[in-house]
Amino acid sequence: MNEAGKHPVWNITFDIAIKNISDEITFIIYDKDVKDSDEVGRRTLIIENIVETDSYVDKFFIIKYDKKNAGEIRLRGT
Repeated sequence: MNEAGKHPVWNITFDIAIKNISDEITFIIYDKDVKDSDEVGRRTLIIENIVETDSYVDKFFIIKYDKKNAGEIRLRGT
């Protein structure tokens, strides 16, 4: 179990209603342990910086923990 938790895959989908394109959104990713949950990483994005000209998004963004790369999240939608 030396590599346990090193390459997690969540495959979870969320619907997020955007009311203002200039808003920021922060993603905070946690692992889930029996005793507690620990932060894996986070990323804050400004919506207008990620939306393509045709209003469709399909991009990967690096999440960081303690200023180090901790993985990536994929944002996809219209």
